[in-house]
Amino acid sequence: MPKVKIYRAGKYDIGTDNIRESNRWWTKEGADRHGLILEESTGIEVEDSELEVAGEYTEHGYNPHRHEGF
Repeated sequence: MPKVKIYRAGKYDIGTDNIRESNRWWTKEGADRHGLILEESTGIEVEDSELEVAGEYTEHGYNPHRHEGF
């Protein structure tokens, strides 16, 4: 299966003057399309089947590290 790189991303919250982190992991294309700020240092490669149908993000609460440490 093809691999895709995903990242943590968020959006500026004027109410708190902070970046509000998304509960999803995003591709660069998806983050750009939705106006999100990407955290480049968080990039990780996963199978493209891990993405939702739109192919731009993962499910809510996705944990790409869930298989590590076993």
